[in-house]
Formats: sequence, C-alpha cells, structure tokens
Amino acid sequence: MAKSAISISRREALAYKAHTIDQPIDHFPNDPMYAPHTNATFKQRYWFDATYYKPGGPIYLYIGGETNGQYRFSNLQTGIIQILMEATNGLGIILENRYYGESFPFNTSTTDQLAYLTNQQTVADNAYFAQHVSLPGVNASITAPNTKWILYGGSLAGGQTALSVKIYPEVFFGGIASSAPIKAVVGYPEWYNPIQRLGPQDCISSINGIIDKFDALISANNTQAIKQFKSLFGLEALTDNRDFAMTIAFPLGGPMDYPTNTWQELNWSPLYTSNDFWNFCSNVTNIDAPKAVTEIDYSLSNYTGGEPWTNLGNYATYVKNVLIPICDGAPIDSTSCFGTQNETYYADVTNGAGHNDVWLDLTYHSQYAPSPRIYSDLHPEFLISGAGHHWDSYGILNISAEPQFIQQAHLWEIRTVKKWLKAEKFQTFRRFVYINIFED
Repeated sequence: MAKSAISISRREALAYKAHTIDQPIDHFPNDPMYAPHTNATFKQRYWFDATYYKPGGPIYLYIGGETNGQYRFSNLQTGIIQILMEATNGLGIILENRYYGESFPFNTSTTDQLAYLTNQQTVADNAYFAQHVSLPGVNASITAPNTKWILYGGSLAGGQTALSVKIYPEVFFGGIASSAPIKAVVGYPEWYNPIQRLGPQDCISSINGIIDKFDALISANNTQAIKQFKSLFGLEALTDNRDFAMTIAFPLGGPMDYPTNTWQELNWSPLYTSNDFWNFCSNVTNIDAPKAVTEIDYSLSNYTGGEPWTNLGNYATYVKNVLIPICDGAPIDSTSCFGTQNETYYADVTNGAGHNDVWLDLTYHSQYAPSPRIYSDLHPEFLISGAGHHWDSYGILNISAEPQFIQQAHLWEIRTVKKWLKAEKFQTFRRFVYINIFED
C-alpha cells in the first residue's frame, strides 16, 4: 500500500477544477409536495480525478453532504476515494450537494425555494448525475448503468448513499455508507453516550454534577437561582432555559449546529483533528485557576445545602471567554448569537458512528436495531474498533503511517469492492456495505 516518492509528491500538489452539470431543480413534477413545480435547472458543481482511470474501471461518486464540495478534496487526493481509485483503476468524483457551496438553485432562500432541499431531491440528483454526466477530457462514456458506479458517503451523506442505492438500484452498482444515520428522530440524547463513557472522567463528572444541580433548580422552579446561574456564564439574557442549556452544551457538541469543534471533530489524522474538546476539558478541570474563578464554585452552594458546584467557575469562565466572543457584539438572545426560541427569528447559529461515534445509535449498528442483521459478501458490514465519525474516509500520503485499525479498514474496503467488481454481469441486486466505528 505504500506509494513511491514520485506519487506522493504528485498527490500532494494536486488541485481540481470545478465543473458543472445542469441539474433539474424538481425531479418530481407530479408530487404535490413540491407544488408549484418548476422546469428550471441549476448549475451543480463537481470535481473529478482520472489519475488512475482505465476504460472499464469503476466510477466512485463521493456524496458531498452538507458542506462546500471543495472541503472534500482530500478524499480525492489521499482519502478513501483515492485509495479505491488506485486499487481498481477507477475514477473519482465529488458531487456538491444542492444548496451548498455554489450549487444553489436560486439566488435567494425563501421558504418556498427551500422546499426543494430534501433528501428525496438530493438522492435524485445523484441518479441524474450518474446517468447524464460527461467528463471534460475523459475520452470514454462513463454513464450508469453501462459503467459501474459505486457511491461513498459519510454521516448524512452516508444516509443519502444508502437511500440512493435502495431507491435507484438500476443506476448504482454499489455503495459504502460510513457512519450513516438511517433513522430520523426529533430528540437524540444518545449523542452524548460516547462522551459519557470515553471522555476525561474528571471533566465529564464535573459537568454532570453541575447540570444535575441546575436541573434541580428548574424542577423546583427557582427562578432567582436560575437567573443567578445564567449570569455566571454571562448568559442571563437567554430567558428561555432551552436556549441556555443548548449554549452551555456547545463545547461538547450535540445533534444540532454548534460554533466550535467538539468530540465529533476528533480524528486519527493530525491533519483533520481539532483540540477544541480537549482544551475545553482542560479548562474545566484546571486546578490552577485563580481564586476569583474557584470561588464561583461556592456562589450557589446555598441552594445545595452548602455543597459546592465543582468546577463551575472554570466552566462558566470558559463559556464567557470562548463562546460569547463568537457573537461579535450581537445581542446574546438574538439568532446571530444563541437565541432560537423567538418565533420572529430564524435560527442562525454558525457551525462547522462507533462506541466513540456519537451517531452510532442511529445507524445500522445501533444497539437498538432489530436482530438478526443480514451479512453476506455482497452486503457486508464492518465496525472499526477504536475509531470515530467516518474516520475511514480520511487517508494520508504515507499509508504505512496510518494507525493499524485504519489501515485494516481501508484494506477491507478494497477487498470488498474488488469482490463486487468480479461479478460477471450487472445483476439486478446491488452491493452495499455499512461502515461504522466503535471504541473497545
């Protein structure tokens, strides 16, 4: 799996030119959900890499997901798509999701215009693209189903990969869904389970203790104490307790938008990881905090029988010093900052599945999923021990330097795809694999 020095140098400098396809805004002219209908199209961006391609090789379509497609370039350069392309003489494409990056159907974003932002329309984009695209400079017809198209997606895009293969089996040859939520829920407190198990226990126990005490104040409807508690964080303007609770949870993350990197953004590769979560916990558990900070631990002890709120001062100080400046002077209770409950506002908080993957329990490998699970060579599944949220999608130029569990995951994906490609004919059933990750 090791690459030559020439190959490494070339991949390191590789850049991609954006191309577009005229994509229908509305793929479902008879569905009343999208009325009034439109026959218009929009320019959907894509990028491709034909470095390893030989005619007859497979096409790997990386589903861009909820971000600018340019942020996915590493998957063509050194990540999972590059790994599979090199192993199978394939060609890789990144397709930018509608309404992200520069793939906007409209110049504005009214409620009616956003009606076309659905998984149903997005999955139809994938199928239309595979059946109609012509790549500049590639002297071969690559459209599906005459060419084998294999999808890859992680997280939301993993769910869209699963839907694409299921809904359009006549188009797609196979798909790899990594950390893919395949169940939609309104509330998802299980998001925090991996952090409870695997996060630094002095940090997590401090936060649990503080939140338990705050919950008791809410249960007792102690409005004076609640207001005092919020003021310690500089968040007394958040009159709705839901806004306040979500705001002080931001450093941990959660199943919502959040303004800093969190547990979910941890990664095995130093190129893609973030230390924000560790910095947060280090601040919460700082044993050398100044007296003015540590005294805050006792500021609410009269509500808890004299018991201190361990590390409350550190926690509140972190929120004031790190989160509140993100508002850049905007009112705390505005949607430009941390308010969401005022119906006259639109939510506008800026953002960026194993035992340690926070989305595990909405995926194929959920502990709540029905049994037995079906497994075969054409429909395999794989849990990556010791990993996080779709960590298999990332690669580095020196594959031999990857952690052993990531190397083995990549080798397994190569073996699986090669088994698929050995099929003598394009069968009506499709090949599919769920990749998930967990911590022993």
